[in-house]
Amino acid sequence: MRWSREPLILIQSIIFPAFLLLVFDLVLGRTLTASAGQDSIYGQTALVALCGAMFGALSTGLALIEERDSGILSRFWALPVHRASGIGARLIAEVCRVFAGTVVLTLVGMALGLRFEHGALGFVGFILVPALFTIGFAVLVLAIAARGTGRAVLDSISIVCLLLLFFNSGFAPTNHYPGWLQPVVSAQPMSPAISTMRGLADGGAIAAPMLQTLAWTFALVGVFGWFAVRGYRRAAAE
Repeated sequence: MRWSREPLILIQSIIFPAFLLLVFDLVLGRTLTASAGQDSIYGQTALVALCGAMFGALSTGLALIEERDSGILSRFWALPVHRASGIGARLIAEVCRVFAGTVVLTLVGMALGLRFEHGALGFVGFILVPALFTIGFAVLVLAIAARGTGRAVLDSISIVCLLLLFFNSGFAPTNHYPGWLQPVVSAQPMSPAISTMRGLADGGAIAAPMLQTLAWTFALVGVFGWFAVRGYRRAAAE
């Protein structure tokens, strides 16, 4: 409800990703399509959707730090509400934001040539993958943001996210990277999610990259979920 009254959230979630996709297609689309032998709009749409999910989660982490420093978290902690509502509401809001942004971005991609060989089921799966991806990444961000040094660490993570933007299977096929870098590109969490979305759209492989995406999500939630809950409780009780 608060995000609906903040124009910056609308710009970050919908307008900027759509503009970024248009720029990628106009500037790099023909070159990447010619070099890869496949339409680049499939990988670019997936890539931009996942980038929107990551950078949106980082913004949520920074907002959590501001609420912790201003004392709002402590005030909420004293109210008669469920203790899990703070983290739960943030995760639900993130998933809804990413879902809405992906729907708009996918429609823009379809206007640029994106098509779904699996029909309506492929479209639904395509827009759900970024929402699944953001759960694991958002838990990681919340676990870091709840710590006292969270802002500095989030700044470092934003730099890592920028690097991931250029080293994944959506920006260029994996076999176009140097041999020593290909395993890194294939294993990083964005690549299997992009491959899943591409498979749902163009009829390629789905099962293997989807299992990798689920593994990344469950691993991030399993490793950082406890730290996120404990850190949030500590930050709210201060």
